[in-house]
Amino acid sequence: MKEPIIARAKSPFSNLFARYSGDTFARQQLTVLLYSALIVVFTVPLNLLGIAGPSNSVFETVNAVWMVVMLFLIVLFYMRRLTLRSTLTIHFIIAQTCFCIAMLYTGMQPTATSESEIVADIMLSTAVVSLSMAGFLRSVPYILTVMALTAYTVAAFMLGSESLKSFLPIFAIVLFMECVLGEKLLVRSRSIEEEHNVLKTEETSILNMLGLEKHQAVALAKFTESELTENSTADFNKILGKAARQKLIAGVAEHIRKERMDDDRLTEVFPELSVSERNICRLILQGRKQGDICAILQTTKGNVTSQRSHIRTKLGVQSKENLKEFLIKKMSEHGIEV
Repeated sequence: MKEPIIARAKSPFSNLFARYSGDTFARQQLTVLLYSALIVVFTVPLNLLGIAGPSNSVFETVNAVWMVVMLFLIVLFYMRRLTLRSTLTIHFIIAQTCFCIAMLYTGMQPTATSESEIVADIMLSTAVVSLSMAGFLRSVPYILTVMALTAYTVAAFMLGSESLKSFLPIFAIVLFMECVLGEKLLVRSRSIEEEHNVLKTEETSILNMLGLEKHQAVALAKFTESELTENSTADFNKILGKAARQKLIAGVAEHIRKERMDDDRLTEVFPELSVSERNICRLILQGRKQGDICAILQTTKGNVTSQRSHIRTKLGVQSKENLKEFLIKKMSEHGIEV
């Protein structure tokens, strides 16, 4: 069977993104690289054809070299001769170098439009800094900012333009604040990514423990929250399937068996405690915190605190003693390992 034409057309980009299927940051960097490359491919020819930008042999030569070098970098990256980060870093430094050359040349060869051309170049330099931030490149935005401000300052003084000089502090503040914001965005994004990875790991662990697929676990959650009817039970069983249903039943049965065994042992060691107090003791021995105990037993914090106080009183536990350690000690005295 022949592969669809559309699928074949997409395959080069699909293969590139497939390299970084599990890395959100790398996929973002790849996206920035491809889109910034497209910007160069579409805009530089406009200047070479005299449609947009200053018509000057120096600018046209610089832009032509920039496009050729950029395409060469893309080829090296595609052939795995350059890493994604290196490709992106070199690409932006070359782009910024081109705008710096344009500003310096304009400062050395003044014309009636020199001031507006330098302002246009510093704005394009700012765009390069923004793209480097979008590519999650640490430190690179600062390097690009220093390059742009240095070229702008030199060009402004060579041109002797008071207007350009007056805008220098504004451009400096905007660019450096942009870099600081990008740094904070990168840190926060990495934190979110780490939290996401932890949640995915925990989700996988829980699903493996239950022996369920994700959609089956979602169905289980909905089933426990909904009103129990014959139809809802039938729908739930259908979603689970025979194998998952057997695993779930076996798991629940084992949990109930263990819970009853624990309760029997607690009853043997602490016959003076009530059922609810033994339940709290069982959870304490499992290392559960007060918040977890409240959630599991579906009761209030005040109720749990009150019952813990009753347990201490009935068992003669001193206020300075650790309740969990006391329970473990008493269980051990009866030959029961916890």
